[in-house]
Amino acid sequence: MKPDAVSKEVESYLGIKGEEIRRREQRYTEAWYVVSFLLRRRWFMSLREIGEKVGLHYSVVGNAIRSGPGPLDSVPGKIVDSVGREN
Repeated sequence: MKPDAVSKEVESYLGIKGEEIRRREQRYTEAWYVVSFLLRRRWFMSLREIGEKVGLHYSVVGNAIRSGPGPLDSVPGKIVDSVGREN
């Protein structure tokens, strides 16, 4: 799976459509965290690159990744497994 497909996979699983993930509303926090975490861990993207993809400042992305489990406890293995596959 390519980095661009990560957002689509998370959006699909969480029921978010298109550009909604870029909105700055609390209900999208889990999506930001999951996408940021996966892009950083799987593709080693910089915080700035991730921030551009999810529409957040890189410092917010860094905090999301460093915040530890938190919302990531609920990251379904299904998303992690599908993101981990090479397509």
